[in-house]
Amino acid sequence: MKSQPPIVIKISPAKENLIKEVSVVKNCRKMQKKLCGEDAKGPLPHIGAHGKFSINNSTDKKSEFMDLEFFIQKRYNQTLEEFMLDSNKKNNSVTNVLSIVNQLVKCFEIIHKCNVTYNDLKPENIMITNSQANQVRVNLIDFGFAEPCLNPDGSLIHEDDEVEVFRGNMLFASTR
Repeated sequence: MKSQPPIVIKISPAKENLIKEVSVVKNCRKMQKKLCGEDAKGPLPHIGAHGKFSINNSTDKKSEFMDLEFFIQKRYNQTLEEFMLDSNKKNNSVTNVLSIVNQLVKCFEIIHKCNVTYNDLKPENIMITNSQANQVRVNLIDFGFAEPCLNPDGSLIHEDDEVEVFRGNMLFASTR
């Protein structure tokens, strides 16, 4: 019997965010297939199954059910930070660094063609795997802060537009 690859299950009580995250990833994967070909393995995660379930969140004699949403995706080998600190490999070669940067640029080209901003770029969200040919492969995960580049009226946000809400991580935020 062939073993199944390890998976990660993301569970959230905030149903709007998880539904939005699944939708953003699926739309970006469609664009990835369009730009890179149907069989191309790109840097965006593949979401296997998604859905919802309820759990009994009872306190004493009260019976309350909490609705939760979930999705399943492949578990990747290591984060970018772990990859760069791994002393058993020569991960810091110019070839590997250029490959990682090139794949991230392609990933953000795809995301931006979908009129989405990612908003959570940090080493923990860049996953690294090695292919059979020992080449470095990048996968970007955690689209929870991803947002459409749209104003409330539906028009595209431009570089000079004022953005009302900060999304992302202060440690990795940029000034604009």
